[in-house]
Amino acid sequence: MTRRLEWMMFGACAVAVAAPAYAQDVSYDIPAGDLASSLDTYGRQAGREVLYRVEDVRGARSSGVRGRMSPDAALRALLMGTGFTFDRDGSGAVAIIPIRGTSSTAAADDGSGAPIVVTGSRIRGAPVAAPVISIDQTEMRNAGQTDLGQVIRSIPQNHVGGQNPGIGSGGEQLGTGDFNGTSQINLRGLGPAATLTLLNGRRLSYGGASQGVDISAIPLAAVERIQIVADGSSALYGSDAVAGVANVILKRDLDELVVTARAGGATDGGHRRYQASATLGETWSSGGLMIAGDFDHWSKITAEQRSYTSGMNPSATIYPNSKRWGGLASLHQRVGDAATVGIDGLYSNRTSTITVPYLSEGDFTIAGAQTDRRAESFLVSPNVELDLGGSWTVSLGGSYGEDKALSDATAFDSGTAYYWNTIRYDNDTSVVEAGAEGPVYSLPAGSVRLAIGAGYRSIGLTRSILTNGAETGAGSWSRGSYYGYGEVFFPLVSPGLEISGVDRLSLNLAVRYEDVESAGTVATPKVGLIYAPIPDITLAATWGRSFKAPTLFDQFQGYYTTVRSTAFFGGQNIPEGATALFVGGGNENLKPERSTNRVLALTLEPQFWEGARFEISHFDIDYTDRIAAPLTDLSSALTNFADASFIVWNPSGQEISQYIDGGYLFDNAVPGPFDPSNIVVVVDNRFQNVARQRVNGIDIAAGYGLDIGPNDVIAASVSASAVRLRRQLNPNDPFTTLSGTLFNPPKWRGRAGVTYTGERLTVSTYANYTGPLEDVRPASTIDGLDSQLTFDLTAQFRPGLPLGLEFEVAAINILSAKPQNIYVSHYTATPFDSANYPAIGRFITFAVTSRW
Repeated sequence: MTRRLEWMMFGACAVAVAAPAYAQDVSYDIPAGDLASSLDTYGRQAGREVLYRVEDVRGARSSGVRGRMSPDAALRALLMGTGFTFDRDGSGAVAIIPIRGTSSTAAADDGSGAPIVVTGSRIRGAPVAAPVISIDQTEMRNAGQTDLGQVIRSIPQNHVGGQNPGIGSGGEQLGTGDFNGTSQINLRGLGPAATLTLLNGRRLSYGGASQGVDISAIPLAAVERIQIVADGSSALYGSDAVAGVANVILKRDLDELVVTARAGGATDGGHRRYQASATLGETWSSGGLMIAGDFDHWSKITAEQRSYTSGMNPSATIYPNSKRWGGLASLHQRVGDAATVGIDGLYSNRTSTITVPYLSEGDFTIAGAQTDRRAESFLVSPNVELDLGGSWTVSLGGSYGEDKALSDATAFDSGTAYYWNTIRYDNDTSVVEAGAEGPVYSLPAGSVRLAIGAGYRSIGLTRSILTNGAETGAGSWSRGSYYGYGEVFFPLVSPGLEISGVDRLSLNLAVRYEDVESAGTVATPKVGLIYAPIPDITLAATWGRSFKAPTLFDQFQGYYTTVRSTAFFGGQNIPEGATALFVGGGNENLKPERSTNRVLALTLEPQFWEGARFEISHFDIDYTDRIAAPLTDLSSALTNFADASFIVWNPSGQEISQYIDGGYLFDNAVPGPFDPSNIVVVVDNRFQNVARQRVNGIDIAAGYGLDIGPNDVIAASVSASAVRLRRQLNPNDPFTTLSGTLFNPPKWRGRAGVTYTGERLTVSTYANYTGPLEDVRPASTIDGLDSQLTFDLTAQFRPGLPLGLEFEVAAINILSAKPQNIYVSHYTATPFDSANYPAIGRFITFAVTSRW
């Protein structure tokens, strides 16, 4: 049994009886109620020793079990919908353990009745039909990962392209770049704005202009685990959860001080990294407090430090430096017998710098630019939960967060600064929400449970652009959204019913209605079905709709107009002197982007192979009404039939005036004075809901744990994702395949690891695979890039010294695999695919941790 030692070491609760009865059917009469009490009653009636961690199951509830059945069937029925399963050894004792890869009540409960954080369902303990990727802090440490940015970039379902440190120029993909050194999750390569990021189930403020969230602002030392549902989840969480949702769950009930110091660097040069963190926890009979703080600094990598950037100016930055410090606090307190209040607070401050020389030689101050960047964010999230009795709870919560992103660029010529440009985006998000959850009806298989709620969310964005000290692009916008949701869980068949061919069957239905100010109303349903013909096999399916509201920047930034010759747009047989009015930029009439999501999943947990689990799932996302500029080739705009709906011929004088007067900037790019009577056509290339993306593929996951000694365990895991991503820029254009091409997700990405854990030593090794990429750019001189395989190795040593000292050494990319070169047209462009291959190379760190 792979988990029983852990249970006994940490003080499990044992229900001991006189004589075990393993296979004999027994009559059970265990009413619905507290899971711990139900397990105690089961132990007495079944004649079994039952082991469970009191702090794990506290707050979890069971639907009970009645009838004559075998002990195993009764226990499965008792645990159905709780998020727990059981393990057993030869003596007949059973240990109650959280289900791997699910969002269980116990895994999220803090043991004090504080609000329960659930990913993939708002119903306490309901099984989730879509696969859940769950990574706890132990796994992160075993992998040598030191911040949540590293964690998300290692997940095969996530694409590194987007907002991440080290993303260079030449990416040629919308939404890919490094504005301020932050890290944003990008599931399925649909863009950071299409993945919702939560902290303990609460939204954080957007960063920059694209509605992504900096996940690396959360101190890793305070994180219990991260759970990711790579399936559309707007029915539960609202806007942005098109590709899925990532929920960072904080530690609770920590009774120790943990201090870690870490130092390391890239063996090829640069990226010297120094980290320090401290986490302090204190609990008392009715609550607890956790405080964490961290500091993280790394130096830049320049082109002269890497062989594959020899064509660049040696002083050019290919991976920025960064300095970040921040803190987090989480408090929960029981008030009386029925109420629990809590509050989470987060603050992060990051600065970084990049330099871009414009010449092949010489410092950037001779000819070039330096950009100083800053990202500052905070979040305050209070909540209250009331126990109404009858297993019903009511919650009231909210959050307020801000994110300030700044990019301050200075251009130089011959050692003198001659141009200054400062771009600043200040975002804020506020949410207030009330909800209730509990049983509504009792079925033979368990209780039908309902979750309902409503809330209001507002977002704001202020943009400021200063060019040489003059304001050139100010704007401030906001939007509110009212919403309501409902979710119901039906346990249709439980193991205790002993129906032939059906061990478990459950149905989950959810719907959300949202009224988005200035963008319209959206209703998003979701259906989840779980069917297990036998205990070893589980089949699951989901279908649902999701949406993403237009960004404030896309909708309200305003538009500009430019007068050009008709020949610029491919005009033919048009009288000489005739001109065209080009319109580009934002569009106040944008509507939400929408998607239809489907998942089919098969899970195998063979009873004859204890500790093994296999999962394969197929996903399909049809993402429509994507916001994009509709004209892909301006040089043929007037002759391409596909562009006809965005062309206005022979506009009236009034229409021309309305276009020009409504824009924030007008430019006459033809010789001579502007004459509106010469305009014969309007080319409208403002953002429209015209693009479409289709992404489908297969996810594979497997895990196995084996006891090899009294205190020794080996665990192995494999995860992989095969993806096909296609894009259509407007309804009349053909689909273009993006996956497997430069700067986009590879068709295959995988990660496999093996970890040995003993009393004093833990050793882990991981292999990371990135599939080959084609170079489909017309001007390119290469066909593409070969696949890449890298290896990581981490070792932790616990010598049993005072103050709980632990020592760690980690080597990421231990064989120092290097990116392959790609075609670039200029020496200032990054000569490798930085969206798939980082510039760091082999990176070695040493760490010391003390616990007391």
